[in-house]
Amino acid sequence: MVGAVRAGRASIVDTLRDAPAAARRGGPLARLTALVPGRLGLLGVGRLAARPGRATLTGLTMLVAVMGAVVAGGFMVTVTEALERPSFTGDPWQVFVDRGDVAPTTVEAALRQTPGIGGWWSEAERRGSYDGQTFRVRALGGETLPGYSVGAGRLPSAPGEVALGYGLLEQLGLRVGQTATVEIAGVARGVHIVGWYRTGEDSGRLFAMRLADLSAIDPATAPGQYRMTVTPGTSPDTVKSALEARLGSGVELRTYTSNVGGRTVIEAVTTLIAAVLVLIALANMLHALLASNRESARDIGIAGALGCTPRQLVGQSALAAAALAGLAVVIGLPLGLLVFRIQSDAVARDIGLGPGFGLTPSAAFLVALVAGTLALAAATGAAAARGLARRPLGDLLRWE
Repeated sequence: MVGAVRAGRASIVDTLRDAPAAARRGGPLARLTALVPGRLGLLGVGRLAARPGRATLTGLTMLVAVMGAVVAGGFMVTVTEALERPSFTGDPWQVFVDRGDVAPTTVEAALRQTPGIGGWWSEAERRGSYDGQTFRVRALGGETLPGYSVGAGRLPSAPGEVALGYGLLEQLGLRVGQTATVEIAGVARGVHIVGWYRTGEDSGRLFAMRLADLSAIDPATAPGQYRMTVTPGTSPDTVKSALEARLGSGVELRTYTSNVGGRTVIEAVTTLIAAVLVLIALANMLHALLASNRESARDIGIAGALGCTPRQLVGQSALAAAALAGLAVVIGLPLGLLVFRIQSDAVARDIGLGPGFGLTPSAAFLVALVAGTLALAAATGAAAARGLARRPLGDLLRWE
């Protein structure tokens, strides 16, 4: 409707001219490109200046496509890392044991004697409360600390120290370095928060402390489950089978598995969204350049009459499109990285993993994105000028 209103109010004389008056209108962009020396002006950028509004909207479409590609690349890198390194999302284990009625000393002896186990820790759980809100308390013991991805600080290693999942830290309104009095197993106890870690379990609402500290509160505490990592080159299923042979059927054993099907869906949808944005941007650029070239048919004919070959005329259009895409890349890359960081932090906060979770695309991906954007834009510009550049000069200059 805006375009129709402008066309309806246009001067009839200007509209019926062979060379559109808009091509000579002095907008800010047109005045800027008028400063370019005449020889360089033949590079085709002046055609973009003839319609600054159209050039701006085309550039914005390219900018959105670049931003979308950066965001898509970041999410795919993050998903890949989360599936290939489970500790990234709060699952730093490969084999799990629920001891059932088997004595803890029996389970721990089997863990020490089974080859292929890289490290293990035990867990016991209780309920805790703070400021009227309840949560799960997980006490950690054993030979090693879990390899959780720590967002700030560290995991507890000394008496009275605790670490919280990010979801619980936000829920309780606490912060790293703070001392608080919480109730654990019905006993009030002062604790010092030394860090927060990432875990998707229970949306990050977990309270981690040392098993020795929980035993001091409740002497009847005994670990109920064990988690372990395996040495490089060892199959988790092999360790699971060896533990089954040692511990019998009285325990529950399972190995960690990632949802590869979920990864395929996420990557497919993300790639499709980025591809649609790119296609829209290229289609919009092709339409804008075709219109600009048709409106500049007289100028193209004059350039051809002065000696420019069809190949040079096509190159001018390709360079103009690449220049517009280059501007979109310069602005779109940092904006895309910023948008990705904001989106990934928002998603990670909602699921309890905390800020800083998302991984930005690699430098190789960004370089390939820049090169691909410039190449596709140049190819689109060349395609837009190909028809007019090959037309007879008599057709282009018939009104002269």
